[in-house]
This record gives sequence, structure tokens and C-alpha cells, in this order.
Amino acid sequence: MIFALIIFILLIAFLCCFFGFNLTNMANLWLFTTFENVPVAVVVLISFGAGMVFAVLCIFLGKLKKSLSSGTESSDETEEKPKSSDKKKKRFFKKDAVPSEGN
Repeated sequence: MIFALIIFILLIAFLCCFFGFNLTNMANLWLFTTFENVPVAVVVLISFGAGMVFAVLCIFLGKLKKSLSSGTESSDETEEKPKSSDKKKKRFFKKDAVPSEGN
């Protein structure tokens, strides 16, 4: 818990320094119209926010697609699915291929 607090404080300090040093740096931003002399820190925040929106959208659409595809498969209840204990474990090496300590 204390480790998470230290990380959070360091992150806030980094963000404060980032905004403090970049308030004088200006850039032009185009979002269907041109905004001139926008601070770079604001451009970074807008980019980060857009990335979060698109990530949540992709996750939501993926889960929606998965739930729709699993709903069509669940109508076939006559077949039994094999249990996880019924599956054979795959081995990467054969038992004899591992050298013993005596050799």
C-alpha cells in the first residue's frame, strides 16, 4: 500500500513538472478547425484522453462481440464440453530427455 502511494506521488510530481516546463511551448492543433498557440501539455492531455476513449470503445466492442458469439453457441446444449481434468497435459520435454544429476 505504501509503495502505491509513493508511485502515485512520484507520478503527480512528474506531471506537475511536465506541465510547468511546457506551458510556454505552443503548437497548432487541428480538430476539424485550427487552434493556434495551444500549450503542448494540453495537446498531450487531449491525445491521452482520445486514446482512453478509443481503448474503452475497443474493449467494450470486443466484449460485446464475444458475448454475442457465445450466445449462439450456448443454444447447442446437447453436446457435452470436455472438462478441464479430461484434457491431457502437454509436455514440452519428454521425461527421458531431461538429463539426470548422475550423468
